[in-house]
Amino acid sequence: MSFITKIKFICLIFFCGILFFSCKKDVDTVIHVKVHYKNGKPTNISFPAKGDITDYKVYLEGELTTAMLGNFVLKHDSIVFEPVVPLSYELKYQLFYNNKVVDNFVINRLEDAVKPELSNIFPSTDTLPENLLKMYLIFSKPMQQVENMMTYINVKNISTNNQESIFLKLENELWNKEHTMVTLWLDPGRIKTDLIPNKTLGLPIKNGNSYELVISDALRDADGNGLKNSVKKQFYVSKRDNNKPLVKNWELVQIPKINTNDELVIDFNESLDAILAKETVQIKYNDAIVEGDFMLEQNERILKFTPKNFWSSGSYTVLVDTKLEDLAGNNLTRLFDMDVKSDKNDNKTMINNYLVFNI
Repeated sequence: MSFITKIKFICLIFFCGILFFSCKKDVDTVIHVKVHYKNGKPTNISFPAKGDITDYKVYLEGELTTAMLGNFVLKHDSIVFEPVVPLSYELKYQLFYNNKVVDNFVINRLEDAVKPELSNIFPSTDTLPENLLKMYLIFSKPMQQVENMMTYINVKNISTNNQESIFLKLENELWNKEHTMVTLWLDPGRIKTDLIPNKTLGLPIKNGNSYELVISDALRDADGNGLKNSVKKQFYVSKRDNNKPLVKNWELVQIPKINTNDELVIDFNESLDAILAKETVQIKYNDAIVEGDFMLEQNERILKFTPKNFWSSGSYTVLVDTKLEDLAGNNLTRLFDMDVKSDKNDNKTMINNYLVFNI
């Protein structure tokens, strides 16, 4: 190889090296770091997974000679940094990628953070049947996943002044995908009259008694922030609901006008399951689903539907999935607590699961 050829070869290697390291730095100049808390203390940080995980370092601002000790771990589409020495409140940190600052962040005290709130408790009515099957708690932010919800819930029988354990403790709690809603089941074994728990312990809540449900403000969101306030709900217990919901008893109290997006208003004539009521009802026009929004009012007794587009002239069908339940878990086809001798459980009977209206 001639001298000139060697020089060209060395230059080519140098150019490729420059190109490689330039590509290696191809990460957004700004990466937003999220600080995570557990039991009120900062535990780790996470940020979007970009670039080579081995080229990230965390420094305390102003002390750039030594990076913080810890492990960077790839989890789904994020990189998580678990420090050996705990993160400290009110200190400033810097995240570096390949010797370049990509974010500055501060560990704020939790009192400076936006706290979650308990947005809704369903059923919202303050009179509930003694065979109530479940309740829903809906939060404004994703909640923690480390402890059982029963740790933060207290139920008192106001009538007897006794503390009660009415909810079924589950190993895998029933949260939605976003972790903003949890379903609390009253013990089905105590509700069904032929089962041993019912015979030995009785119903979770009893007709004629008043109760107070308290959700503690110690319950924390996914970032470790406690509830803004503890929440109380008082309710009175009435007799059992041993009837299936009947669509034929529903009332169309407001039928909209043509060429408007006025609400269609339906009165169930009873409070129904708040989640299923919006998931199981469809409005159809010429066999096509009418797009729009559902809203429940008056203790989940009134359903309002606002269409995305204006109403057209013609015939419409309100179609109801038979899995729709009332507060006792009775749906259109069967009772939750079935009496095999009763005609009310005859699933062979034609189910009326629709209403028709014209505009």
